[in-house]
Amino acid sequence: MTRMVEAVAKEVLETVANIEQKEIDLAVERIIGSKRIFCAGCGRSGLIMRTLAMRLMHLGLISYFVGEVTQPSIREGDLLIIGSSSGKTSSMLSIAQRSRQLGAQVAAFTSRAGSPIADIADAKIVIPSREIMASVQPGGNLFEQSLFITCDTVAITVKNVLGISEATMDYNHTNLE
Repeated sequence: MTRMVEAVAKEVLETVANIEQKEIDLAVERIIGSKRIFCAGCGRSGLIMRTLAMRLMHLGLISYFVGEVTQPSIREGDLLIIGSSSGKTSSMLSIAQRSRQLGAQVAAFTSRAGSPIADIADAKIVIPSREIMASVQPGGNLFEQSLFITCDTVAITVKNVLGISEATMDYNHTNLE
């Protein structure tokens, strides 16, 4: 068990260490400059993008997860952030294209720099999970784990840039649990 945990942790560390800082900085800039942020993704990537929407809400930003019944319409001045390893999931590509048509900016968190979603994005973070190594993990696990850490890194960077306190984040955290 310990060897597998070490192997998985090493893969994730190596993957996130190869993300370009300028890509994180640009995504943070887009988040801070947006009126509202809409996060989207399918499957397990979608679950992780929900955590990003939640973290941004804790920071006091207006954020939504695409597909929830309380999600309003996207507009000019808003930002759509899509988490998609392939960068070509048809439903996510359609949402990205529609968001651009409506004047919103698009950010892509993907493992494929030249994917259709990345190509139309105003900002992209390339998580090189497929290029780094042959993973000991099945399927998209390495991307998803690295996506989670990347999303938290982005949220922490937004927190630090805006000077948001832990007390503010605690205040914004749900109290109906």
